[in-house]
Amino acid sequence: MPGPSLRRAGNLLGLVVLAVAVVLAVLLVAPGLVGAEASLVVKSDSMSPAISAGDVVVVTGADATSLSAGTVVTYREPGGTVVTHRIVDVVETDDGIRYRTKGDANEEPDRVLVTPAQVRGTVWFTIPLLGHLVVFANTKLGLALLVIVPAIMLAGSELYSLYVDATSDQTNRDGGRQ
Repeated sequence: MPGPSLRRAGNLLGLVVLAVAVVLAVLLVAPGLVGAEASLVVKSDSMSPAISAGDVVVVTGADATSLSAGTVVTYREPGGTVVTHRIVDVVETDDGIRYRTKGDANEEPDRVLVTPAQVRGTVWFTIPLLGHLVVFANTKLGLALLVIVPAIMLAGSELYSLYVDATSDQTNRDGGRQ
């Protein structure tokens, strides 16, 4: 049996892992609980090296009419695609303010100007690589490995603890005799 200090360290590590998992789950499932507008998985490297494919961006709401060059925004294109790019220029048109955007890794700015109505928000922060786990979790294998297997392991661990406690109680009742 492991010593009390090793068991305590294992419990502390488990608690830290659980806390991090809960925070990440809240960010992904209900970003509004932490003051964010959305959390999204980045699918391309157009913003690398700052933001890479597989990262998760957490987007917070912003006054879409007063953004400036250099701000990284997430917006919805007319076709419905969600894009995260940097504003490189604010353009005054007859129809109002428009934003010229560009991915950091792209040579040319995006062809179509972005209207304030298309802007979902600004990038608050990025969680590197977490998007790969999110995409994997949405597969059957991911569900099995990330939910079902840990649940079975937890149940097995609890059953083992119950067995150890039961045999320990029996040994104590018998006065330590075997």
